[in-house]
Amino acid sequence: MLINNPRFCMQKVMVEMTFGDLDKQVLSKLMRKQRAQLSKLLQQGIVANYSIAFDETKIWIVFNSAYNTFEIMEMVTEFPLSNYADTFVQDLCFSEQSSFLTEETSLN
Repeated sequence: MLINNPRFCMQKVMVEMTFGDLDKQVLSKLMRKQRAQLSKLLQQGIVANYSIAFDETKIWIVFNSAYNTFEIMEMVTEFPLSNYADTFVQDLCFSEQSSFLTEETSLN
């Protein structure tokens, strides 16, 4: 079966962070810092993509395959919200997204 064959998988890693009963004001303040840090990692190519739940109680982060789980967890511990999160790490075989929304528009 192709999907379970590592040669055919992208081998990315998804980190899921869930925040419990953290005060909403504290959560919002730290979430702004968290988003800024994630955006930097996204620009550097370390993170492939990330999503935040509407109520800001959960974040899903997909890391590129160049990093092993240990390196990823070291990065995660540096996140502003890491001390308040239950963190789950999962190896992925595929993580697809449309490039339609990420393409730059030419004004020429």
